[in-house]
Amino acid sequence: MEEKNKVSILKLAMDIFQNFFKLLGDLRKLANLEAQLARKSLVKIIILSFFLATIFTATWLCILGLIVATLMAYGFNLITAISIVTLINIFIIAVSVICILKLKNDLSFHATRRQLKHTQTLIKGH
Repeated sequence: MEEKNKVSILKLAMDIFQNFFKLLGDLRKLANLEAQLARKSLVKIIILSFFLATIFTATWLCILGLIVATLMAYGFNLITAISIVTLINIFIIAVSVICILKLKNDLSFHATRRQLKHTQTLIKGH
């Protein structure tokens, strides 16, 4: 009977050991997948940031001249025309910032951190 208990304890210890390493492997895979997502999001953020800089410059140069000339033709003074162009630029900035803030959430490894916390509570609990 005692030998059977030793075999059971040994089997249990081996199962725990195997499951622990399987859990570590799964955590590594999860972190790897989230790192891939973070890389893709970071590339998109960089591309969007470059796009924003280009659009801001193009907007300032092209639309400023066009709208200022058009508004002045309709009888607005120079200050009013420049104010309208500034409001348009602020709207473009707001839309771009919202897109960047949404993509930023993919950079924080939510699932990996949650799993690590869960694993930590399991280890501390036993």
